Amino acid sequence: YSKWYLQRMFRTVTHQTLGDYIRQRRLLLAAVELRTTERPIFDIAMDLGYVSQQTFSRVFRRQFDRTPSDYRHRL
Repeated sequence: YSKWYLQRMFRTVTHQTLGDYIRQRRLLLAAVELRTTERPIFDIAMDLGYVSQQTFSRVFRRQFDRTPSDYRHRL
């Protein structure tokens, strides 16, 4: 199978692109880390493949409507 066929089939089955799915999973992993550890936000962002803490914070806020530090402290 080609890459394009697999991506099309993934979208047909999940109703989201593979890229969106990967981004969502990474953010869910980040949310778990923020809730269950005291690890620095920078370390979490780097471990999940973000190029900077600022990029991670922007994407996280878009998904959860709050910054990573707000998310951590409101739990």
